[in-house]
Order: sequence, then C-alpha cells, then structure tokens
Amino acid sequence: MRLDLPISLVAEYVFCPRAAWLSYVAGQFQPNEFTVEGALLHLRVHRPSSSQGKPRRFRKLPVWSERYGIYGYADLVEDHGTTLIPVEYKRGKAKVSQSDRVHVALIALCLEEMLRISIPSGFLFYFGSRRRVEVPLTADLRRAAVRAICEARDLFSQTTPPSAFPTSRCYGCALRPSCLAQSLSFGWEEWTQ
Repeated sequence: MRLDLPISLVAEYVFCPRAAWLSYVAGQFQPNEFTVEGALLHLRVHRPSSSQGKPRRFRKLPVWSERYGIYGYADLVEDHGTTLIPVEYKRGKAKVSQSDRVHVALIALCLEEMLRISIPSGFLFYFGSRRRVEVPLTADLRRAAVRAICEARDLFSQTTPPSAFPTSRCYGCALRPSCLAQSLSFGWEEWTQ
C-alpha cells in the first residue's frame, strides 16, 4: 500500500531530507519563532476575503493527486478565466529556493489532475519583501517535483534518518535542537561556533 504524503512535507524534504525525516518519522518537530510567524501569517492569507472582482480568488483550497499520492492546501488560487494560477505564501524575503519552486509545482500537479487543465506558471509571494516571484512550471521542475515525491516516500520508509550535512540554513530550523543532539559526531559543534 502506497503512503500518501502532505505536499508541505515533500517540499520540506527538498529543503532538508533529514529535517523532513525527523519531523515525519520521528515526530521531533518543535515550533520556533519562524514556524510560529509563518503560521500566523498564513492565518491572514487563509482568511476569506470580500473582494468581488477579477480574478476570482480561492483561499486555502484543498488539493490532491491520486496519481502521485499527495494532498494539501493551496494558499491561494486565482481564476483568470482561461487559466488558474496557484500562489504560495512564504515568510521572509524573496529568495526563491528549489523547495519553494517544487511546492508550487506540486500544487499545480494536483490542480491539473483535479480539473483536467494545464497550468503554465504559478507564483511565490514573500511576506518579507511583499512581492510575487513567478515560477514557470517547466518540464524540468515538474520532473523534480515528481522525483521528490518518490524520494521522500522512499526516505520515510527508512528506520534511520539520513546523515547530517549542516549548512547556513540550519540556523533557523525548528529541528536544530534535536538534529544537533543527534549530529555531534558529525562535527556540528565546530560548524556552530
């Protein structure tokens, strides 16, 4: 039986496989100031709006794909008449990462399957810089998204986490304390000083 995965978890896998494993398999997630800020910002995004213009906007739209075994919510989907545009909201300044791009692609894959339409691009909106960044949904990005689903599913069937490879992105990670405790043998203490 196939394990269906949350879209946000697949995106987290792309960002850091170890953090995704610790969170999903070991249940070690602990919120920090960044995750709390992100959750609070998303409360605003998901609040129903009273705008009655064009484009029509759908907030916190449930999406899923039977084909790929993924599910989640699109922060915002705009209906422009001839196409739908997914918009994912992220905290911080515009610094488009591969995990953010894959997140948009996963939402688009779900919408395309659900509605039998083609979606050429989506957007990332960064709260810190208050701007949208277009994400063209290229064949390469779509392949990367599908590959991430398969790799994440394989990883989550493992009984041990992947090795730690600390980088600067670890500083804001909510899993840093538990990852740090498990990573001392990997030289983390030299990296953190």
